[in-house]
Amino acid sequence: MRIMTLRALRPAAASCLAVIGLGVVTLPTTAATAASPGVTETAMAPVTLHGKVIRVTSATSFIVHVGRHRYVVTIDAMTHVTLNHRPGPVRELRAGDDVTVKGPLEMGRVHASSVVANAR
Repeated sequence: MRIMTLRALRPAAASCLAVIGLGVVTLPTTAATAASPGVTETAMAPVTLHGKVIRVTSATSFIVHVGRHRYVVTIDAMTHVTLNHRPGPVRELRAGDDVTVKGPLEMGRVHASSVVANAR
């Protein structure tokens, strides 16, 4: 069962509603409720991108150009970074380096779990 606010359920049939404290209602998920504009689900899709570094913006992020698209890649302490077959920091990347980035993509930003770069 999904829990949604009254505002999100306006398109749903009112006869199916059961009010549970503080204005929250429950109703079984149907095609009508799943397709209503108030109900949105977002998931970060895992991707593997192959492209060229445009610019290193900080010690934890850089911009990569893939086809006609540009993505901001961010890293954290858990990201595996490999530069020319050895571990290294992102700050050693240079514009034009070929990179392969793996991680979830959300809104044009990749939260990298792995970065492999081959310098020019």
